[in-house]
Amino acid sequence: MMVVVIILATGCGMLFNLTLDAVAYQPDWGAALLIAAVAAKRGRWPWVLPLLMIHDMVLYWVPWPWCAMMTVLGLILVIWCDVHLGTALPQRVLLIVIALLPMTWQRWPGPDIVLTLLLTITLWYLVRIRSKVLPPDGKPVTAL
Repeated sequence: MMVVVIILATGCGMLFNLTLDAVAYQPDWGAALLIAAVAAKRGRWPWVLPLLMIHDMVLYWVPWPWCAMMTVLGLILVIWCDVHLGTALPQRVLLIVIALLPMTWQRWPGPDIVLTLLLTITLWYLVRIRSKVLPPDGKPVTAL
């Protein structure tokens, strides 16, 4: 269920970026949600990376999916750091920062990059909490 919600929210976020681009500063909604999903749980990469590639093709109009490639690099660094240093918060923040680097290469305005970073960290927290609260079957546990 969480996968479907993230996919639909990413599609809506890409629509926001395409329709409201010139109106005001706004974060990259789709990338923020997908990067937050993979930062919350590394096991989500098989479906997050293809969506990031589609996101790059739709929004950036480039043949190389930079955001997806940088997310793969960030995931490799996070896995390496987890093995050698143990699981910790700085590795996840490093993943988020590395994954958002292509925004600077695509010449996004500074406020948009900062808004995307803040949105990604907020969504990462919410997705992580949501993943821990509900059991794998998705049904909430009721108290006695």
